[in-house]
Parts: sequence; C-alpha cells; structure tokens
Amino acid sequence: MRDGRTPHARCECPITRHGLDCAIPLRDPTQQCALYSHTAATCHSHARSLCLNGCNLNGWCEGGFCKCKPGSYGADCALSTGADGRPVLLAGQGYAPRRQGIKVYVYELPPVTNTWAYIARVGEQGWSGARDD
Repeated sequence: MRDGRTPHARCECPITRHGLDCAIPLRDPTQQCALYSHTAATCHSHARSLCLNGCNLNGWCEGGFCKCKPGSYGADCALSTGADGRPVLLAGQGYAPRRQGIKVYVYELPPVTNTWAYIARVGEQGWSGARDD
C-alpha cells in the first residue's frame, strides 16, 4: 500500500517521466522515446488515440501511456477499488460482466513485435547458438 488509499496503487510512468509518482520529467527523453518507437512528435503527444482505450476517460494520455486519475489504475485506467477492497472494472460507466463469462481471443502478433525483437535482444547479448543438451 504505497499511498495509503489502495493496495493496488502503482505508477506506470509515461515514457517522458519517472519517480514513485511519475512527477519527475526526464531531462532528455529522446533515447527513451526511441526505445518505445516514438518520434519526437508522438513522444510528447496527449492524443487519446495513442493510448489504450483512450484511458477510458479515467485519465489522460501522455506519450502513449495513460496517467490515471486518483482512484483509477491499470494500463488503460479501467480499474478502481470498490468499497469491499476488490478491483472494479469501469466503475460508474455502465459496464456489466457477461452472464456467460469472459471470452478470451488469442491473436498471433506480427514478427516485428515478438520474434524480431527477441532475435535483436539475443544478438545484443552475444548468444552463440550453442545448446545445453
């Protein structure tokens, strides 16, 4: 319990900020922005279209990451804590879970987001291709 209000409180900082509460701006975020495939224009953008689910109107978008309003959390600010201390999804927005349960869809990601990035990372670490049989 970091802030004394909710056990789920955790700051996922936008790429241009750091610190426990994300209040400290990076002096030169250029390298950090490039690491997440941002240009100078998108790195500092506040366009909701760059953020997951537009932050569900429970936060604001900064460089493609949601900065949630107090009481909301999660990658898209969709979660909050109910009176019973349990997570609540999209509180106050008329969301109701499906009676039949959740549906999970799995999609194959393009290689640029998984295989190629892994190969590049392995190459940086000097992997020789030797196997431990």
